[in-house]
Amino acid sequence: MNASTFVRTVHLDSTDVELAIHQWTEGDVGCVVWDGALVLGKYIDHKNCVGEWDAKKNVLELGSGTGIVGIITASFGNDALLTDLPQFVPLLEKNLEENRDRLRGKASVRTLEWGAPPDTYMVAPDVMLISECVYYDKAVDPLLKTMTELCGPNTEMLVSYEDRDNDANSAAVARFLRAVDPLLKTMTELCGPNTERLVSYEDWDNEANTAAVARFLRVRVRYRF
Repeated sequence: MNASTFVRTVHLDSTDVELAIHQWTEGDVGCVVWDGALVLGKYIDHKNCVGEWDAKKNVLELGSGTGIVGIITASFGNDALLTDLPQFVPLLEKNLEENRDRLRGKASVRTLEWGAPPDTYMVAPDVMLISECVYYDKAVDPLLKTMTELCGPNTEMLVSYEDRDNDANSAAVARFLRAVDPLLKTMTELCGPNTERLVSYEDWDNEANTAAVARFLRVRVRYRF
């Protein structure tokens, strides 16, 4: 990988481990660590802290980007498959190698284009991670297709996204949620206006109000779509 990178460190409270995540200095959506990914990672870290995270489950991450969320699960002992478009695979591989000695589980990287038929090696995961993947309306249908093809009857999805003050993004998120709502056994907002409050990454460490707010959905698939 020839592109220059800069490193963001992420501390995991449950294991007192610090991960080093490379980000590209130039690039598009998949080349940096987004707030929604940090909050989802913090949520999983908290679950591990209180003994509610199962490190024996296998994990599949869609649209991994830098791979931060999948790498966090692998550091806890999960076998994790990180996937993204071909142009992001070098960054994913770099971050896996950077953190290899901190991983208790097996982690690997594969190319996966949403909407394309999945390779035969991909089996239904116990946990599917989808972080900051709902940006553009044109990507919603391919993402939904891949989600439905790869989910099994007991797959649990952890989805995070940032509430952005952008009409196009808001429309994409709304369409995504409308599409998944009738297909799910349970759909509970962990952090939202009807529970506690919207939670940003910074709010885990202080009570400052920030513009970047992530919302969580924790869902269990009722059946293979």
